[in-house]
Amino acid sequence: MSSKNINKIQIFGKQLKILMQELNIRQKALAELAGMNESNISRLAGGTSTPTLKFILLLVENYEVSLNWLILNEGPMLLKDISAGAEQDELLTRRLLNLEGVMDGFLEDIDQIKKHLDLR
Repeated sequence: MSSKNINKIQIFGKQLKILMQELNIRQKALAELAGMNESNISRLAGGTSTPTLKFILLLVENYEVSLNWLILNEGPMLLKDISAGAEQDELLTRRLLNLEGVMDGFLEDIDQIKKHLDLR
């Protein structure tokens, strides 16, 4: 795994910790919601495990967190706080939520998503 991907995993872990603290989400509750063990959540929050797209979408859908904030550490944390000028982030998030099939290993596509978001 490249150092670039490791950094993205660490960013996601940091963001997950912040989300859990800010919204008072217990590790056990998140693990139950995601159908995982608490140890999986701990590794994700610690930045030592790669999240699946399914898990990311679960966070976006259940906690209305901004995808841009969650994976890129950019913009406001919650979708409700996105200004009118940031519709692209919300549109991308909604498109991802409407995917019928969920793919694992989102890190390979992160650069494409970031390029798309940078175009706005």
